[in-house]
Order: sequence, then structure tokens, then C-alpha cells
Amino acid sequence: CSLIAECWNPGGELIVLIHSHVTVSLVETVLSIPLCRGERERESYQAAMANNSEEFLKAAEDVKKLTQRPTDQEFLDLYGMYKQATMGDCNTDRPGMFYLKEKAKWDSWNAVKGTSKEEAEKKYIAIVKELQEKYPSS
Repeated sequence: CSLIAECWNPGGELIVLIHSHVTVSLVETVLSIPLCRGERERESYQAAMANNSEEFLKAAEDVKKLTQRPTDQEFLDLYGMYKQATMGDCNTDRPGMFYLKEKAKWDSWNAVKGTSKEEAEKKYIAIVKELQEKYPSS
């Protein structure tokens, strides 16, 4: 099976990730821009990112430089805080039973529902710092 994911980078360029196995890790969506499904969502995401602190944006870049792959749970923790800090409370329906990766990501984001943007940023930054100590960058 192959899985194709479309993402938009901060410059507005479309990135297409193609995976040879559906059981691929969460690294691509956690370490890059979250999956966007259309122009309106991309614009909404870019507007949300413009409101994040410099420290948060730096942490989002720093996490890409880790020398070792964090665990799936560490990625899920990062993903939930990242989405909460950039988009706010989970506002989508839970994916269906055949979408295991998407359900895990949705559950992680939904688990932090009600956390303020500022608190989610602080927690995200703290997780990144922990990962940097555990998996030093090159």
C-alpha cells in the first residue's frame, strides 16, 4: 500500500509525501506542516502560525534537527501540543476505524482540548527541550 500526504510549508509551497507502507511513523506530519486539505485550511493555518511566539517557532524548527527518531508516543505528544498551539481545540470529527494513524493523531490533539494556546506552546517547547537532551542534534 502507498499513502500520499499533501502538506503546505510556511512559504505556501505544496509538499507531497509518498510512503511505501501505511504503517509509516508519524515523523513526517509532526515535524512538518500538519496535513491541509484545501486552500482555506492552508490560509487558516498560516494565519494561526503568524500568532505563535518566536520561541515556539524556533522549537518547531529545532525538533527537525534531532539525530535519533523519537518514539511514536513522543511524536503524538508533540503533535497534540503543536496542533493545540497553532489551531486551538480539536474541531474535526474523529477519523474512521481504518485510519489508525489519523485516529492516534486526533486522539492526541483532542486529549489537550481546553489547553490555552500559551500553555500549549510552553508544553510543546518543554517537550522539544526534553527530546533535545535525549536525542541531541548534530
